[in-house]
Amino acid sequence: MPQAIALDGTVRQFQRLIGQKFLTGEKYGSYNNEQILLGLGIEIGNVMETVRKDKRREESKLPGQLVRVYGWWNVFADRCGIDLQEVLWWKYPAACTYCLKDKDCMCGTEHPHVPNKELVLRGLRADRTKEPVSLSGHQMLHKRLYGWQNDRLVPFQIAAHLAEEFGEVSLELLDGDKESLGDELADIGSWIFALANRFGYQMSDLVAGQLTKLLEPQNV
Repeated sequence: MPQAIALDGTVRQFQRLIGQKFLTGEKYGSYNNEQILLGLGIEIGNVMETVRKDKRREESKLPGQLVRVYGWWNVFADRCGIDLQEVLWWKYPAACTYCLKDKDCMCGTEHPHVPNKELVLRGLRADRTKEPVSLSGHQMLHKRLYGWQNDRLVPFQIAAHLAEEFGEVSLELLDGDKESLGDELADIGSWIFALANRFGYQMSDLVAGQLTKLLEPQNV
């Protein structure tokens, strides 16, 4: 592992390191946005295939696949000029954007009406004292918010949500709506964290340990 990479680095630090390494390289530097997004889609497809099969495949292949999903997610955001640390906080300001609960969201089983929700969200986003900065901090936040809900799902359902958000990102890229693109990229991050939490993986450790291998697509 390169000495400059902290095991508990910030989301922004990892994005910068990944972008510097791969967007200026001979192989990936020439890729356009659509090709980079395709790389993300390939790895999400690999994750879906792995989690629908037996436990041995999950244990041997899933950590590396999650790292590559994370890598392509970072590179695509970097290419589009989107700061993942910012969009994660905007979409998940220490509370669920939909029900505003700060833990154990139940939006998957109920759809509460929240009065003055946008006003409350503006206040939550403005108060950055609760903002996680490290990658592990964001993962812990999503476990607190959605752990109860995601524990009810089988892993393939979580992977299906990840694939669904990939489709939303693709649509926003076609539409050219950068703000909505940032929202959908934040949702991809949330489902990456959901899978990692479900299997007990620390993404900061996995990503730092595999940074030099992040973007080599490996079809199962």
